[in-house]
Amino acid sequence: MTTSGVAAAGIKATGGVTAALIGRYLPTVVPRLGSKEDRAQAYRRLLDASSRSFNHAYQFSHLQREAGRAAHKLLLGQIPQAWEVSSELVGALHGVRL
Repeated sequence: MTTSGVAAAGIKATGGVTAALIGRYLPTVVPRLGSKEDRAQAYRRLLDASSRSFNHAYQFSHLQREAGRAAHKLLLGQIPQAWEVSSELVGALHGVRL
């Protein structure tokens, strides 16, 4: 059984890993591959994934702060969704890097 503290730590670590990946991304001068539309779509996907990830993290922390212990079971149930959102963000970042 996962405790709420472990769940919160997992969510926080996921956000930290995602932030570290984005923070380390330093584009280098490389030839642009793909069309202008393909590149625009990759950046749009990254922006959408970033917004979704931020919104999920904000709602999670707000619920935990407001409801406290009463929200622990609900928050534990949202862990798979948090992993999905983080994976989507990392995938979008890789799409931009390609």
